[in-house]
Amino acid sequence: MANSNHVGLSESEAEHRLQTFGPNQIVSAPPPSNFELVARQLKNVVVVLLFLAALFSAINQDFVEAAAVLLVLVLNTLIGFAMEKRALIALHSLKNLTQKYSQVLRDSKTQKIPTSAIVPDDLVYVRMGELVPADGVLLESVDLSVDESSLTGESVPVTKHASDIGGSSDQETVVYTGSHIVTGWALLQTTKTGMNTKLGHIAKLTQSADEEVTPLEKRLSQLGKTLMWVSALFAGAMVLVSFIRESDMVLMIKTSIALAIATIPESLPIIGTIALARGVSRMAKKNALVNRLSSIETLGATSSIVTDKTGTLTEGRMDVQEVFLAREEDRELLLRAMALNNNSDLSTKTGDTLELGLLRYLKEKSVLQQTVCQQYARAREIPFQSKTKMMATFHRQNENYFVTVKGAPEFLIERANLNAEGKDFWSRMNLEIAGRGLRVIGFAQKEVQDVNDSAFSSLTMLGLVGLVDPPRKGVKSTIELCQSAGIRIVMASGDQPATAHSIAKELGIANSESIVVTGRELSEELSEKSTKEKFESAVVFARVSPENKLRLVEALQQMGEVVAMTGDGVNDAPALKKADVGIAMGIRGTQVAQEVSDIVLKDDRFETIVDAVAEGRNIFHNIRRAVTYLLSCNLSEVLVVGLTSLITGNPPLTAMQILFLNLVTDVFPAIALALGSPASRGDLATSQPHMRASLLQKAQWQVIVKYGLIISGICLGVYYYSHYILEYDDMRARTMAFLTLASAQLFHIYTFRTQRRALWNNDIIKSPTALLSVAFCFGLIVLCVSLPATQKVLSLSAVSMFDWAIIVLTPLFAIFAANALQIRGSKFGGCKAAASKSTAGV
Repeated sequence: MANSNHVGLSESEAEHRLQTFGPNQIVSAPPPSNFELVARQLKNVVVVLLFLAALFSAINQDFVEAAAVLLVLVLNTLIGFAMEKRALIALHSLKNLTQKYSQVLRDSKTQKIPTSAIVPDDLVYVRMGELVPADGVLLESVDLSVDESSLTGESVPVTKHASDIGGSSDQETVVYTGSHIVTGWALLQTTKTGMNTKLGHIAKLTQSADEEVTPLEKRLSQLGKTLMWVSALFAGAMVLVSFIRESDMVLMIKTSIALAIATIPESLPIIGTIALARGVSRMAKKNALVNRLSSIETLGATSSIVTDKTGTLTEGRMDVQEVFLAREEDRELLLRAMALNNNSDLSTKTGDTLELGLLRYLKEKSVLQQTVCQQYARAREIPFQSKTKMMATFHRQNENYFVTVKGAPEFLIERANLNAEGKDFWSRMNLEIAGRGLRVIGFAQKEVQDVNDSAFSSLTMLGLVGLVDPPRKGVKSTIELCQSAGIRIVMASGDQPATAHSIAKELGIANSESIVVTGRELSEELSEKSTKEKFESAVVFARVSPENKLRLVEALQQMGEVVAMTGDGVNDAPALKKADVGIAMGIRGTQVAQEVSDIVLKDDRFETIVDAVAEGRNIFHNIRRAVTYLLSCNLSEVLVVGLTSLITGNPPLTAMQILFLNLVTDVFPAIALALGSPASRGDLATSQPHMRASLLQKAQWQVIVKYGLIISGICLGVYYYSHYILEYDDMRARTMAFLTLASAQLFHIYTFRTQRRALWNNDIIKSPTALLSVAFCFGLIVLCVSLPATQKVLSLSAVSMFDWAIIVLTPLFAIFAANALQIRGSKFGGCKAAASKSTAGV
């Protein structure tokens, strides 16, 4: 930034204005109120059915049962409210984890403050890649262009310049909140902040309280609606058959309504929200902040990760390891160029990692950047551009100027004043240094008479500098884990091919035979066949520009890949948006990249990406097995009551017993499964990308039918055994059936253990949530069969210790025997059992 004579606000004045005008924030819509959440629960079709059941009981003067059904309705509403409230609180709290900062001038000192603390009349610096934090007038600017598409819809950057007169309203001197700096830098004086800005006014007009609904949540909701129609048809069939057989219509209508309620897993949407909220929270603890919930489902399906090198795969700290000079007398000129052509600050450790590495080298050589810059004042700067891959600075020397140029060696050599032999010599030296895995940067200079003269022609080469950026510890093993889990790792680097290939080999991404595709090749128009041939095996891409990254993402998507891509620069934004999952760097990433991305990494580590992918798969898996559990339990209830009603007209369970089971044994264990256990990188080795698979595939439906039949068979077996062999009366036999069905459903949760884990040592057994849910439900069941009041409402009788042995041991043995005998080669979501997540096939 250029030096200025501006002072800025005092701290006391800034504090006063913050109290007066409020924080500089665009206020989003508030979360739903408690009343709105309760209203959501009451809009459920199950609530309507419960109300009809209570009304029907009251009409038939069974006021105790009517009151009991209304109690079930209230409990159902309260459980739904509590679960959704907790999940929404967690999701909204995570939105505040990402704190944005801006550079302001106060009391003549440059300082970094939270963007929310900016007040009117603050002096704020903005530079390439940053978002404009408030509406304001430009006081100083250099080569400034601004993207205002978020406000105007026009994608072409607009050139801006500083105002000659303070307070000018000329559109070319005014910038607005939400627009981003494409090139150059500026100092602006803020005029409006927060909701008073132009963007704030737009937000007021479009503000809505609607929560984001993910595709997964939509599918869960649609599944619930489909099951609603199935239940209606089934209930109608039961009533029709009863009418034809002249059965007890009152009993059958009650049973039909209860069965319809049991068929509809009303907790499906809540389960999705809970699983997403817990997953997002876990990802945040692992330094991955989720901007969009919809990305989580896609993250679990990721089959390719396109990652840059610096700071993600490597340490992100560059140190000069080798310097090449054609002439020793050019050494002082090279050191001077390193100091002058540099916008970083070693004292505060802010700026580009490469430039900081150059400054550390200068310090070792006892060259003070500040002294050199004072001696040769900068008159003009041409910022680095991805197309030119060069940066130039103009400096006055006597009556003329000299230009220092820093950039990619091949671009400098091409524009240097060299004959063919000289260009060949410098090119060979460049490749030799790059072949040792070093990043090579070239320096050149020239003299000009005018500050507006061309900078990138007739250059004199000064030297080449090789910098080392060592791979991060643990990255290589993480890459190997990804590859074994079916995830393709693609490195897209700005380095030249030799450097990129050397680093990729060291990390295990590539081998000696791997081809390297350059950005120039990426730009070529290729047929679909040629694109597939070129990109099918390539995993290393060199001299890649942001435009090339967009082309690379598109090519991979055309091949059917689900692509997660990392980015940090303002020009990475199009590719980040195009990728199925855009991942921005939180430390070195620009504000623009972070805004358009789906996920922001707080630590910029590759391992965090892998942790996020593992958690994405884990969330999908947890929801899948929770839904499978719910439907298998619901199917068992339908089979027990529906079939016996249609065949004998005398179901073994009453309507109230079905409602109790649906409220207790279905919901709490399903929530425990949805919460699941935290994912680990090791989980990737036993899972495969679900490739946007449907929630319930053939394997899951097989599990639903299999355990639905097993559980209903156990229940009916105990019922008829009690009734005809033990000669219990009808109420006691029904009690045996009710308790056996409840026990079988609770034990069923333990069939969803992780693949290849023992029955007695697995993630479900060790899960405190699962244990608490099963213990809580068992406690309620024991309480209901023990208290006279609940015995009367649920039509239950007391049971003996012998009865309890049958009730517990029969389903325990039958379910775990079936689970233990399951063929390990069965399919899991379209993948082989070796890649399965749980023994239940889900």
